[in-house]
Amino acid sequence: MKTRMMVWMGILTAVAVVPSVQAWSYNPEPFTIAEKGGGSMYTQMAGDFVVWQDAMDMVWRGYGLTARESFLIATSGAMGMVMNESYAVWSNMSMTSWSGYELATKRRFTLPISDVDSMSVRLTGPYLVYRDMMDMILHGVDLESGEVFDITTEEIDSMSIRAAGDYVIWRTMMTPMVLEGYQISAREIFLISDEEMIDSMGLAMNDRFVAWTQAPADPAEAGLFGYDLSNRETFLISSSVMGTMTLKIGGNYTVWQDMMSQGLYGFDCVSRELFEIASGNVDGMSLIVNEGYAVWRDTMNMRLYGFDFTEQRLIETGAENIYTPALSGSILFWYFTDIDTMVSEVRGFDLATGIEFTVASLSQAGMIAPLAEGDYVVWTDTDPEMMDTQLLGARIWKIPNDQCADAVEVTAGTAYEGDSTQAAGTDLTDCGVNDSKDVWFAFRPTVGGEYTIDAHSDAFDTTLAAFAACGGAQTACNDDANLQTTDSQLVMTLTKGKRYLFRVAGLDGSGGPYELTVWGGSCKTPLKADLTDDCQVNLEDFAVFAGQWLDCGLEPAELCQP
Repeated sequence: MKTRMMVWMGILTAVAVVPSVQAWSYNPEPFTIAEKGGGSMYTQMAGDFVVWQDAMDMVWRGYGLTARESFLIATSGAMGMVMNESYAVWSNMSMTSWSGYELATKRRFTLPISDVDSMSVRLTGPYLVYRDMMDMILHGVDLESGEVFDITTEEIDSMSIRAAGDYVIWRTMMTPMVLEGYQISAREIFLISDEEMIDSMGLAMNDRFVAWTQAPADPAEAGLFGYDLSNRETFLISSSVMGTMTLKIGGNYTVWQDMMSQGLYGFDCVSRELFEIASGNVDGMSLIVNEGYAVWRDTMNMRLYGFDFTEQRLIETGAENIYTPALSGSILFWYFTDIDTMVSEVRGFDLATGIEFTVASLSQAGMIAPLAEGDYVVWTDTDPEMMDTQLLGARIWKIPNDQCADAVEVTAGTAYEGDSTQAAGTDLTDCGVNDSKDVWFAFRPTVGGEYTIDAHSDAFDTTLAAFAACGGAQTACNDDANLQTTDSQLVMTLTKGKRYLFRVAGLDGSGGPYELTVWGGSCKTPLKADLTDDCQVNLEDFAVFAGQWLDCGLEPAELCQP
């Protein structure tokens, strides 16, 4: 473990950590989840885990994306597997008993439930929601404590049950059919809407909002409505009854397709503003929505399009795709196939930057659509030698300063954090052996003088070099600042306004999380006549002096003598 240099100890806590974005490199780090039997259509992904049914022995397995390890979850008797970022639950072969598995701790446990309506099972956080087939009560189970509690005793539509965050919602079956909600932490039930003809199939929710259509006898009361769960407030989204099979919620936004015009519309549930996303030719079944973007396939040219909610901007990706794509953050993933060249790949497109990149080559297009979560994407491929389906994955390292031309601009006194694990590059310096994984920074002093540049990492042995220009020779280089550390440090006299390049790399091709900080900007010998703060007295200082000759800054002005 590396030790931080003493010069950092007393002052680093006052340093602001600020991201800086210019251009980006996308460097996939591929890995194998399952060598064979990975083609199950029941493959699921949430948080840091992938769960799938092995197509060979029919057992259920899990894989930790960060730890890069697989583990057995359940034997071949497991049915109806449901998972979220923390737990997996399933029924056993007899359908009368249920089991659970805590993914992080690899703890298998028996659930105190039976006679479960499998169509009603939902997971949200540490809670399982289900309807009992015997008493017809909607129950909840705290998977951490094992507590079973009643949610509602009313007869409800199992297909209408939704759960997200701290809330569960449903539509009742008995007249009047109302839309109700339940806050798990408060163990409290509340009414959302008592209007008739609520479309339970199109009902959408996340942990903040609910959206639905209703078509009561009075047309004046029809429309698309929303509900703020935290404020317990109903609001009108649109007075027109839309086709709600495509109704989705991501973050603050509700998105749906108009069945008449085939156009796509959005609504900001916070500002309560309606906006058009696309005028037509939308394949509603391909629609994906998250907190920042909507993505869909055009029915005319089969290309994927995106929409940036924040910037209210339509994005044409240029990607042609017949499979359902995957979306994580701003990055879209899909299977690419060129029939003429016989090239098949998993590709990515960053909706934020407009950059397309290749994730991995494919022997043939995957059997299931790709899955994506966080920095990871998962897909299937067929091993031509084994003639079996592999389950594969990759972490996408999005690096803003992988190339010298994309150097991130830094300012004095600010710590810049990054990760060079998957950085590219070549051995460019002579103060370290094979310090090939590099990232680049640029600094333009506003004040001339002596500066200290520090490169720190707890993960690898850093090297630090200075350059005057990309492709030029190094002007300074350091491996270890002293015998007590493997951090790197340069002390240099820099000229005001001149641009300097700093390269952070790792000994023996190593990389990982790091910090770069530039300190200083003070003159060794302060000069009273240095009016431009560049540690020298010259004509620039005289120009400042001459420009203010005989000026007076006294208050009141009468104190100034002519």
